[in-house]
Amino acid sequence: MASGTEAWSMSPLPYLRVQLDGSNKWGERFILPLQNRSSVKTLLRQVDGAYGNTHPRFRWVRFFNSKELKNALDLFASSNILPSRVKVLERGASGRVLALEIFDEGTQLRRVLKLDEIRRVLRNLPSTLFIVEKLKDGMWKFSGGGFGHGVGLSQAGAIDLARRGWNASTILSHYYPGTRYRTLQYLPKTP
Repeated sequence: MASGTEAWSMSPLPYLRVQLDGSNKWGERFILPLQNRSSVKTLLRQVDGAYGNTHPRFRWVRFFNSKELKNALDLFASSNILPSRVKVLERGASGRVLALEIFDEGTQLRRVLKLDEIRRVLRNLPSTLFIVEKLKDGMWKFSGGGFGHGVGLSQAGAIDLARRGWNASTILSHYYPGTRYRTLQYLPKTP
């Protein structure tokens, strides 16, 4: 699970924080923060014990070539230049990519995508929890996990926990630590 600041430009909130979303036994395999490629790769491989792991997008692979990246990026699309490098510049504590550089080494044309902009621009990416591998010139493999921004409640995880017998209050406390589940009182009418 990601903090709110790993998805959006916002002030931190105490109930939107980085934590592992799985059983205690599963979580003992990792040490937060997960800010390097190898720790994220290990997380993506360890499926058993993670909550929501039966969902079809729990783990995924996407491929991008230079032309697809060029067409997705305004800066490159308006030129005849194809990107030649894709590089993760920064990761958050949950391992999610905070800054992704797409670059042409010949012309030094560079575009950096940040936070949830990564998914908005590269629409085939289900989430920002991924690693990038160059397969050959002009072709990259993105291997990742999850779908969405990763902040707060995981729908697949909540369904999994409900099937395990967790009640709504316990599920919400897991995904929003430090909050209380209660009935919202009637709000006064505004004039």
